[in-house]
Amino acid sequence: MNRLDGLPPDQRAALALVVGQHKSYAQLAGALGIDDQAVHDRAHAALAMLAPALARRLTPEQRELVGEHVLGQAADPEQAERTEELLDSTPAAREWAAALEAELAPLASASETGATDPASAERASADGRHAGAEPSRRSVPSSRVGG
Repeated sequence: MNRLDGLPPDQRAALALVVGQHKSYAQLAGALGIDDQAVHDRAHAALAMLAPALARRLTPEQRELVGEHVLGQAADPEQAERTEELLDSTPAAREWAAALEAELAPLASASETGATDPASAERASADGRHAGAEPSRRSVPSSRVGG
């Protein structure tokens, strides 16, 4: 079991949609009927749980910058520049970013064959599967004939 599997369903769904479908917080908030700050908070809480020891080595502001960078949510060029400076100058920030990217890789690759709408990802996450993953259906011949 990877760390993504251990996340609460709402946090995992937020990550699946942000990372796997490259959606903004505002797009997801509208689709899910929640506030965009709630999407942000769920995604960032999940990031902190994916690599907690490394996250604790950073200040809240540093975690925010790295998280937005990893999630592709940089608000503006100034924020992106500050994040690049942080990653260049702070080994702990680089380590956390690399750890997060490794943990999130399954979500990014799942997007190529994954769910196409937020509700599917939410349901898949709630069921404990990767967003877009179909339930396992084995075709087992039955020895029973009829009803």
